[in-house]
Amino acid sequence: MVKRNRLALAIFSALPPDLAGLALAEFRELLQPEYVGAAVDNLVGPGWPIHETLLASTREAPETQRMTFARMLYGKGYDVAVPGIARQEFPGH
Repeated sequence: MVKRNRLALAIFSALPPDLAGLALAEFRELLQPEYVGAAVDNLVGPGWPIHETLLASTREAPETQRMTFARMLYGKGYDVAVPGIARQEFPGH
């Protein structure tokens, strides 16, 4: 799932709408505790050109998963808006 999502994000703009939707859903699945590091890497790597779309796709993920995801992103120096997570909950943001 991690590799497939990374590849899908790298060619996202060329994907037909149905596959693009599946790639977004799969990205959201990467917020599970065992994959959240891969979600961060996919966002800041091949997914960066569409990072706002990817972040918006996380809106339906559980808050605890979004919180962990945000903590990891902020820890790496990325100042992005994770839906439903207030930046002021993290020192330096």
